[in-house]
Amino acid sequence: MDTLYQQNPAEAIIAIDSFMSCHNDMSQHNRMLLTLYRLRAQNSVGEPFASDSLARKVVEYFDDNGSVEEQMSAYYVLGSVYRDLDNYPEALADYQKAVALADTTDGNKNNAFLNRVYGQMGNVLLRQLAFNEAGVAYSLAVRFACKDKDTLGVLLSKEQIANVLYLQNRRDEACKLREWLHDEYLKNGLVREASKVLVPNVSTLLGRGKVEEVGRILRSYEEHSGDVDSLGNVVSGLEKYYNDKANYLLAKSDVSGALGYYRKGMQSTDDHEYREAFLRGLAQTYKKLGLSDSVAKYSELARRENDSAYVELSTLRMQQMQAAYNYSSKETEALVAKSKEAEAITRLKTVVLSFLVLLSVLALLFLRERHKKSMERIRRMLQIQQLEAENESKRNNLLALEQGKKDLDILMSKQQSKINALIEEKKELVAKLQGKGRSSADSSDGTDNQNGSIISLLWHIVDKTPRAATRKEWNQLKLYIEEFYPQTFALKSVVSPFEFDVMILVRLGFKPSEIAVLTDSSLPNVSNARKRMYEKLTKSEGSAKDFDKYIKTLI
Repeated sequence: MDTLYQQNPAEAIIAIDSFMSCHNDMSQHNRMLLTLYRLRAQNSVGEPFASDSLARKVVEYFDDNGSVEEQMSAYYVLGSVYRDLDNYPEALADYQKAVALADTTDGNKNNAFLNRVYGQMGNVLLRQLAFNEAGVAYSLAVRFACKDKDTLGVLLSKEQIANVLYLQNRRDEACKLREWLHDEYLKNGLVREASKVLVPNVSTLLGRGKVEEVGRILRSYEEHSGDVDSLGNVVSGLEKYYNDKANYLLAKSDVSGALGYYRKGMQSTDDHEYREAFLRGLAQTYKKLGLSDSVAKYSELARRENDSAYVELSTLRMQQMQAAYNYSSKETEALVAKSKEAEAITRLKTVVLSFLVLLSVLALLFLRERHKKSMERIRRMLQIQQLEAENESKRNNLLALEQGKKDLDILMSKQQSKINALIEEKKELVAKLQGKGRSSADSSDGTDNQNGSIISLLWHIVDKTPRAATRKEWNQLKLYIEEFYPQTFALKSVVSPFEFDVMILVRLGFKPSEIAVLTDSSLPNVSNARKRMYEKLTKSEGSAKDFDKYIKTLI
């Protein structure tokens, strides 16, 4: 099934559904694994997801029971589900989780996966009109496709970069990139892709008067793309071809041909943007024919389509903003709940420990009183023995009594010293616990800068106001490590300053993504630093996770 869903996803869906319906006794792990394969296959064939419930169950299961590869695959699927549900903030968040997991594993093994994830991230960002961010995502997709030696993946990702350049109104760069892509497609025998890649240049070339070049591009597209049939009809979703064809014919003064394609476009689509372009083309054509009434009519219709397109776009943007707000609100509520839970646990620990110390002090006081009574009984016994020893000489009795008093005083002095030392120790412990309690409570607003609460301050930074730690904060953190983790601090001379910063943050339990924020670095740099330190400290090869386990074993 693992092989089938990657090679033939449509057949994999049928096979998995049939297999699971006939084997109700399979283990939960195998059932979840087949469910993950089916979701990946559904995503591959382009069948949109209608709900996130099944994908969330898969993520929750593999978070606790799966390998790293299974976890990142599950988060990738969940991101694709939210992409189809137009919940773009959560889609990007889950894609980022998948990437973070892939960064901690063998990079050579996951290049193809990272190429797909960054490509999907670019598509989501493009839908949100975040052109710069989309360009960065597509560039990363190109990078991992190159590492995977996937020529087609490189060319397709670069074609998406050309789309971004066009939307950024950098048309000269977009045209040059598409011309380069056309040549590369042909070199690799990809004639169909080569015939399509230059079509977006048509409007720019017509604006420059290069009508014959446009004609060659459209003829190649019609002959080799497979999108246009013998009657000149284009496949659904690509109706922009009718506008390009009509504009080309109008530039060649073929008015009747242009009118035919504009009208065919009007009849074939309900998309407001396309319809506006067709109507404006009709108005321009009738203007050439000198029919002013028709020009006014189609110009007004084009204006109405433009208004409809604006309303539709505004509605979409409002939905995206609402989704972003809902996601942000949910994340904020989760952080607040987590903070309150941690604060409550800290208070409970403080109360319990204080109660135990109080019980210890009371027990010591009870033992002290009991000891006093015991000494009193001994004293009485000595007095009785003295009185009963009438046959002994007074001198012997006095000497014995004096010696007994001396022994008693020495014993009481020793016991008193021990009791006083124990009381002082417990008082210091209570004071420390009270100090920690105050530090934990005060640190909830992120303003305490004492060494004891520098950890809380850093948690506050990565959770609420992500930024790099200041020099002052690093100094406080290193003082804290020197005091409480001397064995970790002793490794400072063995590693570089950046590696030491990463080391102490790992030792304190920060995640790789949080370490990247505090050190103002990237996740790959953090991962590489951890691998280098493992080799330096253990003289053996290992992964970043091996280093995390090793450094946390130090006292």
